[in-house]
Amino acid sequence: MLDAFIAMVNTPEQKEIVEKLYNKYEQRIYKVAFAIMKNRQDAEDAVHDTFKWVIENIDRLNFYFDERTDALLGVVVRNVCKDKFRRRLNETLYLTEYVGDGYDLSEIDDLSQIEVNELINKLPEDITQVVALRYGAGYDPDVIAMALGISERTVYNRIGKAKKLIRKYIGGEK
Repeated sequence: MLDAFIAMVNTPEQKEIVEKLYNKYEQRIYKVAFAIMKNRQDAEDAVHDTFKWVIENIDRLNFYFDERTDALLGVVVRNVCKDKFRRRLNETLYLTEYVGDGYDLSEIDDLSQIEVNELINKLPEDITQVVALRYGAGYDPDVIAMALGISERTVYNRIGKAKKLIRKYIGGEK
């Protein structure tokens, strides 16, 4: 993959910078991306997108190959992962709205999938986002919190509100 990145730059100095960055930081970037994305393919995509960002901005940045560069690349890879989650959230919400993507709210056994989808569509948007990511896409609450820029506690609160509202809608308030 390094060769592909080197081919994207023009000058020998830029090629040297990209090679040094890749050799020194690629594994760290991958570890951060994997911790966030929770799967190998998405983590590799995030590494690729991070280096693509570096190459696109190589003329505007100074790379010192120390903790400053480490911190910058850490922020970039986290932002790349957040962007991927936001895109996925938008795709999930689009599918939910137009295709009827199913949710598995295990506490509601007596309803058909269509009825569950209709109930979810009645929820406020901020709650629907969390439900879509948790039950539609299967993400963990900590990842959802990071993707939406909210606390993990807020994620749990919204899931609880969703369950409460759905119980209320079906007449089974607990």
